[in-house]
Amino acid sequence: VRGLGTLDLGTSLTSGKDVVEQLAPRIVASALLVGLTVLTLLPLAFVLGTVAALRPHGLIDRVVSAMVLLIIALPGFIIAILLVVLFATNVVRWFPPTSIIDSRQPVWEQLDLFVLPVLALVLGSLPYMTESIRTTLREELASEHVAWARLSGVPGSRVLLRYAVPNAIAPTLQVAGTTFIYLVGGIVAVETVFAFPGVGASLAHDSAVKHVTG
Repeated sequence: VRGLGTLDLGTSLTSGKDVVEQLAPRIVASALLVGLTVLTLLPLAFVLGTVAALRPHGLIDRVVSAMVLLIIALPGFIIAILLVVLFATNVVRWFPPTSIIDSRQPVWEQLDLFVLPVLALVLGSLPYMTESIRTTLREELASEHVAWARLSGVPGSRVLLRYAVPNAIAPTLQVAGTTFIYLVGGIVAVETVFAFPGVGASLAHDSAVKHVTG
């Protein structure tokens, strides 16, 4: 703790190297994983939430409700394991079961290693984000100013983009902040399952083994 201000976290007991030096590439890898997850999650949640709000009791609306109940019952590491079973074993071998990145090769040549970890994190967060957007847009679409705009002859797409969506941004951003916190916590389990060389997997290992000396 005394060395946090100067980024002096001590020395690894197993490798003898500086902890900051060892964590730096892992932090970069985890940041890239979270970044790809957010870039996938936000537009997908917005599209699904908007369609569900515009078509109550429709197919997507029902799928979103079912996904919320299912994800609540499944921890993040279970979702990750199921993805490995479905897409990286004898069922379908589309992706590698582990995400061991080769530091000697460019990251963009190894993007297939990110697919399952990103998908696991997206599935764990998507229902909550989609549900928030759906609920918020429904409230806005049922508001008086939207009803007035419709009575004034404003087209439906313009009503959505000009009146409903802007007012739904603030609540959605609040949920996005909570979702980001979930991603930071959920990344530990996902990285561990996929052997992803990120800071989450390192912390999970170091919590079980005394790894640092001051």
